[in-house]
Amino acid sequence: MQLKWDDLRLFLAVCDEGSLSAAARIMGLGQATLSRRIAEMEAQVGEPLFVRQSQGVVLTDMGRQLLPSVQRMAEWATQATHSLTTDKTDRISNRMSPSIAPQTVLIKRVSPAMTV
Repeated sequence: MQLKWDDLRLFLAVCDEGSLSAAARIMGLGQATLSRRIAEMEAQVGEPLFVRQSQGVVLTDMGRQLLPSVQRMAEWATQATHSLTTDKTDRISNRMSPSIAPQTVLIKRVSPAMTV
């Protein structure tokens, strides 16, 4: 069995929001679409992940078992995105236009404490 990250993100949104309709709004999907994708994931897992109630959802034992792993995946995805953004920013800030290089020497002479 191989669960899709996009579906796991929906699972996490339902957990965070406490209802299918709220998760659908947050994720920019229709409730029917989100419900269908959760149902497909439950079919793939072989058992329900949520108990549907009139005022939202509650995790089943299988849902509670899956949740910590999905939360870690979300944290890793956030860290990966952040590291790519940070790396890109660092690479841009470490570049220097050849036309600016002579001015940095002058700036260093005038203000030695300044980092250029």
